[in-house]
Amino acid sequence: MIRERVLAGLARARSEGKRLGRKRLEDSDPKKVAAVISLRARGAGLRKISRELGVGVGTVIRIVNGAERPRTVLRPHRSRARVNSSDLAQ
Repeated sequence: MIRERVLAGLARARSEGKRLGRKRLEDSDPKKVAAVISLRARGAGLRKISRELGVGVGTVIRIVNGAERPRTVLRPHRSRARVNSSDLAQ
């Protein structure tokens, strides 16, 4: 019963256009974003930037790629075709 109410509330929030979940670093800390871009422009590696600023490597990659192109709209995950090991043996 609780689960249904929670799911209904989440669905209603989405239908009203609310963004759910944690804010991205790009939205919450512009100083760190500028530091990532600056360090990368100076030739620092992705992992080194990640360690120095205390952010994930994926976040650094997203910021660096985002600096080169506009932010895209998130789309649902597309499922991949699964391969059975028995199919590979032929």
